[in-house]
Amino acid sequence: TTEEFLQLPVEFLKKYLSDAGLDAFEEQDVVDAIRLWAEHNLEERRPHLRELMECVCFSCLDCAELDYIRETDKVFAGVSGIAELMEDQSRHAQPRHIQLDALLVLGGIEYSEEEYGASINNKMFVLDPHCEYFEHCHLPESLQINGGCVVCAVGDEGFVTGGSDSPSQAWKLKSDEPWTILSWTRLGSLKKGRKWHGMVAHNGAVYVVGGETSKQERRLRTVEVYCKDTNSWKNIKPLKEG
Repeated sequence: TTEEFLQLPVEFLKKYLSDAGLDAFEEQDVVDAIRLWAEHNLEERRPHLRELMECVCFSCLDCAELDYIRETDKVFAGVSGIAELMEDQSRHAQPRHIQLDALLVLGGIEYSEEEYGASINNKMFVLDPHCEYFEHCHLPESLQINGGCVVCAVGDEGFVTGGSDSPSQAWKLKSDEPWTILSWTRLGSLKKGRKWHGMVAHNGAVYVVGGETSKQERRLRTVEVYCKDTNSWKNIKPLKEG
């Protein structure tokens, strides 16, 4: 909780903020966290600001924010050596890897009280872990009326497979920055078309599991894994039961 965070000892906070795999959307969040913690008891915590700011990768902040921290910010502007920390880019030559978790919401039926009816939503929405809107893009045409397809996220990429109308299709949603500037790429087809199946990411690999066939609603036992190098899917050990 926020209250527990505000009570963290400085040693714990510094260790947390120094983590290369810190769970944050952007480096600005690191600065905001330090500011929030310091403001809880600014006079007592001011002496610790220099060592905490050593955890910030200033090369990942824009110029306007750097100027604000150095000249205007009531918390940081007076910190001894803050300008030198910003200029010493060699300390942060490798930006931290931001762990950006996201929720992907795929299509569905959209109801409108004003229009007294329902329509197909042909978009994918990207939400942050608090279910706040982050970004969206239009679905490829073959996914727009394709019930039973499944989506999962791997890092800052999304994968969509299967469905009732195009059961063998596979798509990748790629972003140039973490979950911004989104674009679709068609992947190699599944070996076995399926719908209402399971899909999971594990150790960077994407698996499709079970599901139903489009014919006779037969349950599948097959499991496939996506091979990035060959842009193809490979069968692995099947489920005991479909």
